[in-house]
Amino acid sequence: MRKLIEFHMVVHPVIVGEGRRLFTEMSLPEGLGLKLVASNTLKSGCVALRYERI
Repeated sequence: MRKLIEFHMVVHPVIVGEGRRLFTEMSLPEGLGLKLVASNTLKSGCVALRYERI
């Protein structure tokens, strides 16, 4: 079985008044054991995030 070593996420900034909200509907444990190790703002305004296990 493989274990999570890194987690990459790209955040797209969007202003919308209605619709499904991703993070309010998710139920994740508080202590996921991840630490932000890098962030990069792209020309498009998106933010690329890289997390590693601690």
